[in-house]
Order: sequence, then structure tokens, then C-alpha cells
Amino acid sequence: MIDVKEAVAAAARYSEYLGLGEKELVSLEEVEISDDENLCYITLGYQEGPLGTLGLPGARKYKVFTVDAKDGKIRAMKMRKP
Repeated sequence: MIDVKEAVAAAARYSEYLGLGEKELVSLEEVEISDDENLCYITLGYQEGPLGTLGLPGARKYKVFTVDAKDGKIRAMKMRKP
């Protein structure tokens, strides 16, 4: 079994693998453990796109990663609506 810190690291590595961390700021937003403790739901937030014409960041987006608590594998990734 992995702990929450390892689940967050697995989600961060997966987001990096997908290229989310290359241009956008990725941050930990939420952590939830399923009632049976078999899954961890990790929400990461990031800024979409470059700064706007007024120097304001793009829209904030969120992705929820489902991490298997037994082996640390990513089982799903979904967009989360704020």
C-alpha cells in the first residue's frame, strides 16, 4: 500500500508525463481517499495557456487523478469543473 504523499507524487509525475507541468503552474488542490481505502483521488490545478494581453493568467483548470492505493498506478484522469 502507498501513502497519500506517494499518491500525490504519482499524480504529479503523470501530469508531467502528459506535459501539464511544462508551461503551466501545477499545484495540489485536493486529496480524497475512498471509503475502502483502495483509491486516492488527487486534484491538481494548473493555469491554462500563457498570460493574456493584459498580463493576466489564463483560466484555472483542474484534473482529478485516481491512484490505486495498492500499487500507485494511475487508473483514471478526469477534468473537474470548479
